[in-house]
Amino acid sequence: MNMACATDLAETSALYAGFAASFRYPEETGGWLSGPEYIEAFDLAANSAATSLNEASYVDLDASVLFEELVRFYEHFGLRRQENAELPDHLAVELEFMHFLCELEQAAAARGEAVSAVNAAQRDFLDRHVLRLLNGVLSKFIDHEGKAALLVRECLEFLDAHRGTLAN
Repeated sequence: MNMACATDLAETSALYAGFAASFRYPEETGGWLSGPEYIEAFDLAANSAATSLNEASYVDLDASVLFEELVRFYEHFGLRRQENAELPDHLAVELEFMHFLCELEQAAAARGEAVSAVNAAQRDFLDRHVLRLLNGVLSKFIDHEGKAALLVRECLEFLDAHRGTLAN
């Protein structure tokens, strides 16, 4: 499956939403990973050999500094974290934020407004957070095969392709 080539902004947005859902524990059947596959690959509490989906695991920053930066980014766009939500550095949260930014871009374009500020936010967030996190996750899967490793590689391919479409 090659999801790297979205043909328009709506498809790009939908792919971000789909990847975000894929990196959450599957609540129902039919997702990319089954519950046991997700636990084996990404749940450190259940499997010490699992891979973290939190950016704090891959940076040399204090987690509180990273969380503050992420929360400020989210709040700048009017988003607030719910009390029982995933941590702000979780891959699914960061991918959902990219989905949100794509939706903002799509709405601005539909109104005939400039999208350069939203594109700049997407580039910055991809470069400073999502790509760094996903490359960290991929480094743990370098020698692994299976559905979780494929998911990580497909997501990174998609992110790289989307980043390439954003002007520098």
